[in-house]
Amino acid sequence: MAGAVLIFGSLMVVATVMLTPQGLNYVLDGLMRYAGIMLLLMPIFAWPTFLIQAAVPPPGQGRLRAIISLWLGGAVVVSAVMNLLASMLGYSPNPLHFDAAGHQLIPYDPRGGFLLGTFAICMLLSTGVWGVISRVVPIGFALKGACVTGLLLFGAVAALGYVLWPQQSASAFAQPVFPRVQEQISAVPRPAHVADIDGYWEPEDGCEWMISDWRELRVQWKPGLPSSRHPHVIASDEEGKWEAAPGYAWVDPERQGDFRVRPVSVR
Repeated sequence: MAGAVLIFGSLMVVATVMLTPQGLNYVLDGLMRYAGIMLLLMPIFAWPTFLIQAAVPPPGQGRLRAIISLWLGGAVVVSAVMNLLASMLGYSPNPLHFDAAGHQLIPYDPRGGFLLGTFAICMLLSTGVWGVISRVVPIGFALKGACVTGLLLFGAVAALGYVLWPQQSASAFAQPVFPRVQEQISAVPRPAHVADIDGYWEPEDGCEWMISDWRELRVQWKPGLPSSRHPHVIASDEEGKWEAAPGYAWVDPERQGDFRVRPVSVR
């Protein structure tokens, strides 16, 4: 059980942090809360498992040690699974509570978090099943079976998700960046072309966040990006320049700073 806690618990914590905008401290706080609840609930709802562990303890362990290991380790693993699933279900491509300080050790990467978390859960399920079988089959055979079964299960789940939700997955993960970043990041120098708007940092008009290290918060000019201040005006191919959107023309093209446009009549 200690090995399962160390391996799968760590993987699921990392995956949860990658999925959670608030970062590591927020995830660890939730993990401790869930673990405390599970310590109370496990003896009530999982008492048959405790009886089996006491009747047939794992090789090399006494009954008391087996029960305590199951109780503590099980609470941590179950809480890690609950924390991970809650982060998966609560994922949003546009979160409003991002904390850059919480991602200094583990970056915010929702796509990687989903894949790593799914892999950890699949391997945990496979290891649990083969762990029971290992009492009647050679341990080497059980380890190989757990690895193969876990990988096959992970591949099936990943493929099923891709087939059933290809458009949603693509749109959700095509650009895992935020339209708004909270002022918690004010400890780092403000990058170029980023404005402080109502306590949030946002790219200047015509720019967007780059997929990069959030501690740097770099932005880039995006040709074709609609202006947030001027209707029917889009960013030009030349940085800092604007042009009328398709179907529109400048009202006064000779006047600098005049972003008024008019529909182009079709004859």
